[in-house]
Amino acid sequence: MAALIFRHIDQTTLETWLANAATAVTQGGKTVISYSEAGRSVTKQFALPYTQFLDEVNAALEIKDPGKYEPRITSTRASFLSARDGGGS
Repeated sequence: MAALIFRHIDQTTLETWLANAATAVTQGGKTVISYSEAGRSVTKQFALPYTQFLDEVNAALEIKDPGKYEPRITSTRASFLSARDGGGS
């Protein structure tokens, strides 16, 4: 589960990170992402594994714009009650 470390980053920056995540490189356990913003070249380093970085960015975007970034289903709940037990249809 994401720790929501990027929840205070604006949506535009998060979307830029996500769009450029395909070109991110992992160096020494850090995720390094480079992109251009307002005509400037930007390089960011995060002390996170690549998969955790993506989870954190996605979790923050789900909060910022839940209509566009629907929450992922991360667990399933099963019910084994039958119709006669009052739990089935």
